[in-house]
Amino acid sequence: MSFFCAVKTTEYVLTAQQLEHISQPLKIVDLGLPRNVAPDCEMLTPIERFDLDAIEAVANDNRAQRMAAIADVELLVNEALAHFSQWQLTLKATPVIHRLRTKTLAIYEETMTNLERRLPDLDEHERKVIRKLTKSIVNQIIKEPIIKTKELAVADDATAKLALIEQLFGLETDRGEETGCEQQ
Repeated sequence: MSFFCAVKTTEYVLTAQQLEHISQPLKIVDLGLPRNVAPDCEMLTPIERFDLDAIEAVANDNRAQRMAAIADVELLVNEALAHFSQWQLTLKATPVIHRLRTKTLAIYEETMTNLERRLPDLDEHERKVIRKLTKSIVNQIIKEPIIKTKELAVADDATAKLALIEQLFGLETDRGEETGCEQQ
């Protein structure tokens, strides 16, 4: 059971003597200023008294916990934002990587067509094995350049570095503005 007390008076409205016959738990919230419930009521076993100071202490404790949580959340948000910003910078490399992958796959397909023309007696299983192994070689060769291209995309001079990658691998660009890289 709960009891709220908020009376404008200079005398205690509730005293321990008045409440000593209470046997069930009772929560008393004293909102009066000055206090309406005598401090000796707390000595009674089933009575739990809360006054404005106790409520303020709980509120301050909760506020401190929220402030600590806010700091933790801000840290998590800042980390996520930094990670997102870093990822967003790597997007500059996407068109370059796409052209690199397209070029290597075109070379792969052309080579496989030539191989099948030169070796027409290969059965289907042999062709599949050769295709799988050669594609694996192509993927292994371009893996590191793709990783490095993503790393270069976050550098201060990313535009120049990406243009160098395009030039180095002979990647044709139809639009320089697509990656921010201009043909030279």
